[in-house]
Amino acid sequence: LDPSWPKLWGRKGLAHFFLKQYDEACAAFHKVLELDPAHSEAQVLERICRSSVNEVREANLQRAEKAGGSLRRLERTQAALAAQHRRRN
Repeated sequence: LDPSWPKLWGRKGLAHFFLKQYDEACAAFHKVLELDPAHSEAQVLERICRSSVNEVREANLQRAEKAGGSLRRLERTQAALAAQHRRRN
């Protein structure tokens, strides 16, 4: 696979998006736009990803506040669990 192929990055971005891995999806769509700045679909999808990242962060903040903890602690715990999951797979 050719890493300079925008379609490759676009499909990777879609895969991450549907797995709700919004940060990774945004990065992939950003790569599409680096390779092809006029790619209108990637422009739209990157905006959607950024919106999704913000929504998830806001939901996490609300959850952390309800639990009496901090968002930073919740995010560190989620990152540690995700890293542990990746090591297992």
